[in-house]
Amino acid sequence: MARRGRDLEKVVASIEKHLDKSGFKITSPAYLSDRITQENREIDVLLTNGSGRFLNRVAIECKDWATKVGSPVVEGFHSKVKDLHIGKAIIVSSKGFSTPALEKAKFYNISCLTLEDLSDKKNFFINKVEVWQKYISKNHWVINGHIDLKRKYKVYLDDGSSFDEVQMKANMQKCMDSIDVDSLSEGVQYSKRFNFNPSCFVFVDEESNERITATEAYLDVEYHLMVTDCNPKQFRYSDLSNDDDVARAAFFDYEIQKNKFVTFNIVHDVGDAVVTSINKKTNKLFKRDSGLDPFYWTHIEDLRRSSCQPIKRVK
Repeated sequence: MARRGRDLEKVVASIEKHLDKSGFKITSPAYLSDRITQENREIDVLLTNGSGRFLNRVAIECKDWATKVGSPVVEGFHSKVKDLHIGKAIIVSSKGFSTPALEKAKFYNISCLTLEDLSDKKNFFINKVEVWQKYISKNHWVINGHIDLKRKYKVYLDDGSSFDEVQMKANMQKCMDSIDVDSLSEGVQYSKRFNFNPSCFVFVDEESNERITATEAYLDVEYHLMVTDCNPKQFRYSDLSNDDDVARAAFFDYEIQKNKFVTFNIVHDVGDAVVTSINKKTNKLFKRDSGLDPFYWTHIEDLRRSSCQPIKRVK
């Protein structure tokens, strides 16, 4: 039988300490209506944030047993939060968890914490993720000082191999990463010229097959910043393990569209968090850690972070 006295008070006190001024409302105990039976169900601790379709609710179950929490507790709590339409579930145990319980919790996306874990601010939750997209509206090559927007070029490396779409995206990603997003404002169209080492490339006109050896090559880009927020309901929390290291991580899926280069800004409840990886979801997405030969990065010159020239307002 779970003891609800002193240990529950510790849980609530720890949550109040670390979520102070975070926007979460803390209720203990809380009662919610079962969406199937309409009866009131009790939650040890309920955290709520936002409203309407952006309402984010986190349920915490506290167990102070003489032994580790087993998988039946995890299964029961999963059923409860599902019937109460709660997005995130946490079980706090004073004695830890059995291996089957941890496996079940991972499958059900339930976090398993100890009282000591609650003192670590990294165990708490993300309010939102801002997606900062640098959207390219125009781009064209400037070769040997000549601009011809109607000509389409196929690009080859100096060894005769084709500079294909994957490699071009990798270079463009590197170029766009060099632009400091903090220097940009929404609603402004920017331009940027990227200098390429001309000795690395041969350009061929796709229509006339004219072969052009470049003495200078630039890529002119026009783009603007788009900032959107991800719904907290999209986040999934889980434990990641690598040898002896365990990290609690938040996951969400975001489809990166063509011509958009993305920076993720995570707003944590307490302090800052960092995006450690962007996974490839479809063949249209570009993974930052692409696995391409670093040689391709050497084709880009002058990638110092610099301010860009605003050219006009955009609607």
